[in-house]
Amino acid sequence: MHSKPNALCRSAEMKNNARAFAARVPKSYAQAAKQSAAPTAPAPIAMEETIQWAKALKEQCPEMTMQDALKAVAPVVNTPLSSNEVIVPKSKKALAAQKATQGITGGLNRKSAQFAFSHIVQPERFGDMGKVVDAMNRYLVFHKSQMRVQNGRLFKNVVHFYLNLVPSKQGFMLIRESLYKALEVELPEGDSDLPNAPQSVAHLILKGFDYYTSQYNKRPEDILTGDQVIEAMGSVNQFHGLECVRRPAVVRSRGSRDMAVAFVDVWDSKTGSCTKDLVNKVYHIRGKLIKVEYARQREFVPQCQKCWKWNHGTSRCRLSHQLCAQCGQPHMTKNHTVFATCCGAARKKEDWTGECKHEIKCINCKGKHTADSTKCTYKRHQNNISWHDQRRATDMAIEREKRDNRRRTINQARQLDDEQIIKIPSSSE
Repeated sequence: MHSKPNALCRSAEMKNNARAFAARVPKSYAQAAKQSAAPTAPAPIAMEETIQWAKALKEQCPEMTMQDALKAVAPVVNTPLSSNEVIVPKSKKALAAQKATQGITGGLNRKSAQFAFSHIVQPERFGDMGKVVDAMNRYLVFHKSQMRVQNGRLFKNVVHFYLNLVPSKQGFMLIRESLYKALEVELPEGDSDLPNAPQSVAHLILKGFDYYTSQYNKRPEDILTGDQVIEAMGSVNQFHGLECVRRPAVVRSRGSRDMAVAFVDVWDSKTGSCTKDLVNKVYHIRGKLIKVEYARQREFVPQCQKCWKWNHGTSRCRLSHQLCAQCGQPHMTKNHTVFATCCGAARKKEDWTGECKHEIKCINCKGKHTADSTKCTYKRHQNNISWHDQRRATDMAIEREKRDNRRRTINQARQLDDEQIIKIPSSSE
């Protein structure tokens, strides 16, 4: 009668011990795939360059400790996996999907419609784009549609219209009818091709072309061009329907003198369905075996051509005027000798030659070069986003400390009595 509870306790204890033992056993590939790994806490990296930046920050801010300075400038990465976790190798399908995400970037908005050039839709017909847009909107208003064409733009081989709504299938048909009405041509009978709305750009690389189109002549005019690449792609049935964003770029293959690769950007859907069946295959084009792959996009930090700062483009700059790349003052670089204050006294002299002989100072790294020079440390790390993030954090911390010191000095000066203020005599006195 009293032995059953003890047996139940012993069995429960054995189960708990078995579970604890199973938890200590390394996971198998199947278990690791089913159970997601727990997130690990980030840990700072202490590199030699990081320590130097921390020392520079500590010199600017003496009250900061070395540990706080390291935290301010050190990047954050994930800690290594624990010993009992199994790394599941990626399958070929997962690797292909990863390459596809690297080779496909964001494209146009869904509120758009795009027409490929044909024997009717020709770029010469869009000399006055505003007139075409107005005619299309009148047609949409006449058919009581809430859709409107906001603007139009010509690309390499397509015309693109920006809309105020995401068009449905019926909306695409109405946009097509309005375009043909604006061009004053009749809709061809049996034409069922609707405009598309690409949402991404697929970056392809075609390997295996001849760098020179002629076997005997190696002149500059015999080099393969982007238009010839488009013409060669049109001879393959699998590439029919693809629309290039811009003219392909042809460069010489690394380590070769007579072979070339072509970088082709084409419009694609959001998921990349138009090009995913074309990549990682070999095609017979003009007597050559051409392999098509996704072109991996390199990390790139933009430099503003207006204020010459990094981490933002010219179109997103908040300044309304141009800064000089030579001195950082508010004037264009080509007008440096005309408006720069460093040459103000020299311009008044009769022997003024129109050349600035003063020392150049970069507004980013404070070096003896212009802000757009290749000698700049920022320029050398242009393809390293983490370096720029780390440097920006350091610069922001230094500027923040300088601003706090200025405010602290102003507040201390305001609290002084009149007797403690020393009057400085002016030069006129």
